[in-house]
Amino acid sequence: MLTLDITLVILAPVTKRIAISLPDELFQRIERLRRRRRVPRSTWIQEAVGDYVRRVDEDALVESYFDGYRRVPDTDDEDFKAVERAAVKSLRRLKD
Repeated sequence: MLTLDITLVILAPVTKRIAISLPDELFQRIERLRRRRRVPRSTWIQEAVGDYVRRVDEDALVESYFDGYRRVPDTDDEDFKAVERAAVKSLRRLKD
C-alpha cells in the first residue's frame, strides 16, 4: 500500500496598507454609500478603485483600437467615420 503525505499551503493574497487624505465631503459620501451596501470601508474602496482601473484600461484599449483604424482606415465610408466620431466623443465625456 502506498501512502502519500500531501501538505496544502494556502497563501492569502498579499495586500498593502495605505493612508490617504480625502476631503470631508467625499469621505462622508463614501461612508453613506458603503453603509447602504453594508460593506467594510476597505472592501468598498478596493471595489471602487478596481472599477476605476478597469475603466481606464478599457478606455485605453478602445482608444488604441480607433488609433489603429485612423492609421490604416478600413474604409472611407461616411457611416464608419460617423461611428468613430461618436465613439471618440463618448470616450471624452467619460474622461471628464
